[in-house]
Amino acid sequence: MATWQEIWRSRAISPPLKARLFVAEQQNTMALLVWPILTYGAEAWTLSKDLRCSIEAFEMQCYRRSMKISYMEHVTNEEVLERVDQNRKLLAMVKTRKLKYFGHISRHASLENDIMLGTVPGLRRHRSVSNGSMTSQNGQTTQYRT
Repeated sequence: MATWQEIWRSRAISPPLKARLFVAEQQNTMALLVWPILTYGAEAWTLSKDLRCSIEAFEMQCYRRSMKISYMEHVTNEEVLERVDQNRKLLAMVKTRKLKYFGHISRHASLENDIMLGTVPGLRRHRSVSNGSMTSQNGQTTQYRT
């Protein structure tokens, strides 16, 4: 089997076909090889602004590599998306996986459900720094050393 770099560099394969190889979920080629590796464990990710930008940048980098578009050519991301005839899908896929996982967890009684919904059974202790005591929910006060 040829390596993916040979496929990307091949002039015998048209650029639109390369884009379809990367993205098209109907053909399940690159979408089966690249995106699952990237999104492994995405259900537990905290989608900060930096992570969202990194995901989108990786997706655009893959499109550019598949179309042999250098950053030196100063082609905008929108133009790259038009050339490959695609929309940004990777971030939406990560968000969908997170929501599906949350729905799965919230339907079952488990530790993950308690953690995600914020209901942890047991006593909750409030520590008072001023007088060196700890108070539980039932009102008992315990002294501790500072």
